[in-house]
Amino acid sequence: MRHVLPIVCVTLFSCGGGKASAPVATDSVSVGPAGGVLQTGPLTLTIPPGALAATVTVKATFITPPDALDPLALPALTLTLEPAGTTLAVPATLSLALAGAKVPIGLPDGRLRLYRLGTDWTLVESTASATSVEASITSFGTLGARVWAESGSCAGADYRAFDFWVGEWTIADHASQGPPASSSITFDSSGCYILEHFSYGPYQGRSVSFYNGGTQTWYQTYRDTSHGLEELSGTGGNGVMNISGTNAGVTYYVTYTRLDKDHVHHQSEDLRGSTRKLSFDGYYTRN
Repeated sequence: MRHVLPIVCVTLFSCGGGKASAPVATDSVSVGPAGGVLQTGPLTLTIPPGALAATVTVKATFITPPDALDPLALPALTLTLEPAGTTLAVPATLSLALAGAKVPIGLPDGRLRLYRLGTDWTLVESTASATSVEASITSFGTLGARVWAESGSCAGADYRAFDFWVGEWTIADHASQGPPASSSITFDSSGCYILEHFSYGPYQGRSVSFYNGGTQTWYQTYRDTSHGLEELSGTGGNGVMNISGTNAGVTYYVTYTRLDKDHVHHQSEDLRGSTRKLSFDGYYTRN
């Protein structure tokens, strides 16, 4: 957790940021001109008659996303479809079930879409419900379900209550008195999600924060290279954001306070059993 800035990491893997796309699970089926269905884990791929001119072995491999901490990715719903370069004369229907997927806390239903990975992730025309993401596809490749919002759909003061956190920052932790950390806080392309990239030596942390108008609540999901997870929720306004949550038996109380346009105070307390203590006392200075 970023609330206790780590000095060392146990292994290179735990602090390396997850660059590799390691296979997680693979399944395949032979499909010919008559069509067929590949169903494995959360995936159902329905290839209709006439989509393929000859019989091929269609393989699905679930992988770790290229950026394992990508806050907009759903790691359990990222996969490659092979053979690479295969195109379909008739679109296939791809469905990814959301049961068991690590969806960011508080995300409204329908706020996911299918994306295709080239040089970057690009949106595939798709739909989402509370239970699945579905799309029609005409070619194979690397695909994944990702957090999405329609551009301009997050207007209003409540959605802008955490904008003071956006920027490039140097952070001094008065609790640990360790060397300074850095954090890059940006908007996603829709302007609805605030994305954090926290760095302290080899340690990396990423989060997504957003306002849910239906619940009138702010949410934040944070993951790091030591496999930490925080799922927080709360309220914001007048230059203050208060969020909290319980993960793995520890309750986190987090407050962000705008001091002025170039300074933010980030304070965290952890409740473990009956003991509540200050764990992070960060002062952000805009670069």
